[in-house]
Amino acid sequence: MIDIREATKEQHRNAEQQEFVKILMSGQIHSRLYASFLYNLSHCYAALEKWSQYQGLLDRLPDIARAEKLAHDCQDLWVRITPQPNITDSTEKYIEHIDTIRTDPAKLFAHVYVRYLGDLYGGQMIKTKTPGANTYLDFNNSKELIQVIRETINGYMETDAAVVIAEAKICFEYATELFKEMYDLEKTYTMQR
Repeated sequence: MIDIREATKEQHRNAEQQEFVKILMSGQIHSRLYASFLYNLSHCYAALEKWSQYQGLLDRLPDIARAEKLAHDCQDLWVRITPQPNITDSTEKYIEHIDTIRTDPAKLFAHVYVRYLGDLYGGQMIKTKTPGANTYLDFNNSKELIQVIRETINGYMETDAAVVIAEAKICFEYATELFKEMYDLEKTYTMQR
């Protein structure tokens, strides 16, 4: 069986090497920029979770939903500042894309795989380096969630590997685009300091 990690390694590496990720890891991110990032993530996750729950894909993943926690974390950082952050082009396109695959469990789960394993692994590294409570990165049962996600994605890989890999790559590409947009936004905040 093809290993999804190996098949998406290039897209994963590209996402991790974006300048915005370096800012996240630096411990120096502007709280308003981070709130904008969380705001966009909350909309991405809300769309993914809506259709994943509808398809029953999250039934074996108790407490995995992050959209509400992301929205709460964003609000905590955005307090007393108006207007709300903007939704980026990539976020709008991601939401539209999720809507087009809403009836395809294998494709949806490819996004679950990329997004939630990213939070369960890489998210834990940025958690202490970014402002706010970051409750969206708190998991009570990380090991079990990782195991179920891997078992489920491997099941889809056995029956539809090409589709799952292609969709996981698409998810990484959307994440990379959001990172690029956030980096462009960071320049705006840097000039305002």
